[in-house]
Amino acid sequence: MKKKLFFFSTNRADFGLQLHLLKKFSNSNKFDITLVVTGSHLSLKFGNTFSDIKKLAPKKIKIIKIKIENLDHGYFNEKFNYFQKKFNVLFSKYKIDLVFLTGDRFEILPVALNCLFKNIPLIHLHGGELTYGAVDDSIRYAISKIARLHFVTTQQYKKRLLQIGENPKNVIVSGSPILEHVKKYAKYNFNELKKNMAYFKKPFVLCTYHPESSNYKSNIVNLKLLVKCLRKLKNHNVLFTYPNFDDGNQELIKYLRQIEKDKNFYLSKSLGIEKYFSFLKHCDLVIGNSSSGIIEAASFKKPVVNLGCRQQGREKGENILNCSFIEEKIDYSLKRALSDRFIKKVKKVKNIYYKKNASKIIVDTCRRFRLNENFKKFYDLKFQKNTKFKIKNQ
Repeated sequence: MKKKLFFFSTNRADFGLQLHLLKKFSNSNKFDITLVVTGSHLSLKFGNTFSDIKKLAPKKIKIIKIKIENLDHGYFNEKFNYFQKKFNVLFSKYKIDLVFLTGDRFEILPVALNCLFKNIPLIHLHGGELTYGAVDDSIRYAISKIARLHFVTTQQYKKRLLQIGENPKNVIVSGSPILEHVKKYAKYNFNELKKNMAYFKKPFVLCTYHPESSNYKSNIVNLKLLVKCLRKLKNHNVLFTYPNFDDGNQELIKYLRQIEKDKNFYLSKSLGIEKYFSFLKHCDLVIGNSSSGIIEAASFKKPVVNLGCRQQGREKGENILNCSFIEEKIDYSLKRALSDRFIKKVKKVKNIYYKKNASKIIVDTCRRFRLNENFKKFYDLKFQKNTKFKIKNQ
């Protein structure tokens, strides 16, 4: 009998990470796949990316929509309660054998809690990472402590999960599955991309700035400083994508709508997977604090200026320049990132998050996965006698 495996997606980013996996799992004779779609996917204010899911998701899988009202209002705790109530109903209504979650968004924490309380095995992708500038960091490790099986993208991230008591046998270094076929999704040429953007032209910069949940008060100040620096790029257009719906996003969106009046600035609620990766393919530079600059940009050999502390802690490739929100440093980083010397260096970089056959590794491991216990146990690392521990000063 096929196991009923439920995936959950709340935004363009996690759907992109899961898309090729969904295709692989849907071809397996061991799983009956359901994709639960919620969050910004179903919000007109954030681009209604459900149309992207209908277009790209495998036809074999079942899709359940859970619309959350007032998604763009209230604070994290209020939004969390919306999701908790909706997912409680879902878990009571359907028979679920396994759950697959990706990443660290607060919207999926209620899913993990339902798995914990109902003793449903949870599989987690992209654990062990760090993002000091976002509340996502704590959520990610809370989900990791609930999950029974982990797929991480690097050896360093595996070590982190071992430090918090996860069994090494259940922590698999798979790489990020999106990277196997990310270039295939960049299907549009530049003329197709700019059809509804009258004066948009090359060269251009692709920018996403999400709120830093660890530093709310500085978000709008930082965005204004970023725009000031980008205006100095006289020869470049700038394409901004909407921030996610973390606390403080409305103030950022309001300001972005104002600067859209500038002839060199363009704003998109959501480009969808194929258009986003196509713009990534054709841009000169990625700037901001999105995980896409960390994970996917290297596959397109693009220089990245990573701003602030939202992505601080993640492993980064040599195509990335880290930069604080100081005008002179942003100016310098932009100049360096667009220099012939740095661009030449970036053309040779390898994506540290890529691993051959990532999706196959994940699907095959899930097929073999057996539960030998009702509830997971803490795995103690074994140290040699007289082992000395050094505490690193922060």
